[in-house]
Amino acid sequence: MTGPFSYVIVGAGSAGCVLANRLSENPAHRVLLLEAGPTDTSPLIAMPKGFGRLLLDPTHAAYTPVAPHAGNAHRAEVWARGKMLGGSSAINGMVYMRGHSDDYNDWVAQGATGWGWADIAPGFKAIEDHALGADALRGAGAAPLPADATSTGGAAARTGGVPAGVAPAGRRCVRLRASASTVQPSATAVRQAR
Repeated sequence: MTGPFSYVIVGAGSAGCVLANRLSENPAHRVLLLEAGPTDTSPLIAMPKGFGRLLLDPTHAAYTPVAPHAGNAHRAEVWARGKMLGGSSAINGMVYMRGHSDDYNDWVAQGATGWGWADIAPGFKAIEDHALGADALRGAGAAPLPADATSTGGAAARTGGVPAGVAPAGRRCVRLRASASTVQPSATAVRQAR
């Protein structure tokens, strides 16, 4: 790892991996991606039911206490955050939910310009590879997020479904590992960074 770097990204979670991927597409950029956790070689990461053990493993998860407040019915909570390439997407329960289009449109009504459903939907479709094929709500093709057809009806159907991220051969699709695996040679990933 030698500098200087054009960009230093702290955290190799979902956003950090995508950012490193996109920035490193330009060979003029030298990108350093830092992650606090270990190399993501545990077989539990690729195992669909492995997230249960990963959530309890302080090597792969950090625990953040959340103070009680009105939004969580005044309960004390502890949020687990993933510490490895892919971040929390590597320890989640393989559920991907976009939210209802009205939620995004409400944000615009409250002043969040550019966050309406019409603005956001193309991004969701671009990362999906849905088993039912592309339509007005779903993406399909050469995208990193496999989605199956297990969702039925209701709000989930209106937003494209609740796909489980299981890649071919029954392995978990850690959503952003797909992005991180295509980071260009102009990027360097450092794990267990302090």
